[in-house]
Amino acid sequence: LGLESFKSDQLSLLKITHDEDVEVLSSLLDQVKSDKNLNSLPLMAQVRFQYGVTDHDRAPAKSYVTQFENYIHAEILMAWSSSTSIILGLTILSEARPSLAPHAS
Repeated sequence: LGLESFKSDQLSLLKITHDEDVEVLSSLLDQVKSDKNLNSLPLMAQVRFQYGVTDHDRAPAKSYVTQFENYIHAEILMAWSSSTSIILGLTILSEARPSLAPHAS
């Protein structure tokens, strides 16, 4: 995800999700929350995440732009690991090719 400069211990995936995929990720979260059975199968979806975010001013911001696309495609997998914790797995499906040019505000 290009999070080398990310210093916070938390990241809101919804804030870095492509606008067209926010509903997909929200639905996945709702499904996981509604079935807290530890024996349930993991839930999976494909979404696009913004590449190269930082945590300046407590809100994710782009640290640089990519040459070909600003988002990477990923499979996200969620399952309950205990009665209070969700385990999350990410598989990146596309390569990001960052440029060295800083992001213009």
